[in-house]
Amino acid sequence: MKAEDIYKLKLHESLSIPPELEITRVFGGWIYRYWNYESENYYPNGVFVPFNNEFTKEQTMPSDFDEDYFRESIANELSRNELIERICDIQKQYEIIKQSLKD
Repeated sequence: MKAEDIYKLKLHESLSIPPELEITRVFGGWIYRYWNYESENYYPNGVFVPFNNEFTKEQTMPSDFDEDYFRESIANELSRNELIERICDIQKQYEIIKQSLKD
């Protein structure tokens, strides 16, 4: 197996490297799962390895890269962070009011 072989995998396609490794292509990278000799199955948790085109001849984005989805994900993450900040502010205000009622 060459390092380039994992770049040829299609989305959700897997490559087994005997005796103990399975690599599955997912959006944005790969999931590496290791064999558990005691249970005679793969460990339930894999390791996500982000896309890196260091070993490809062309330095390009992954073929499954969706720029609109990426932008929407970032927007959702920003909204989520803003929501978390707002909740923290409300909790601080609640604590101030609670303390003032005790005094």
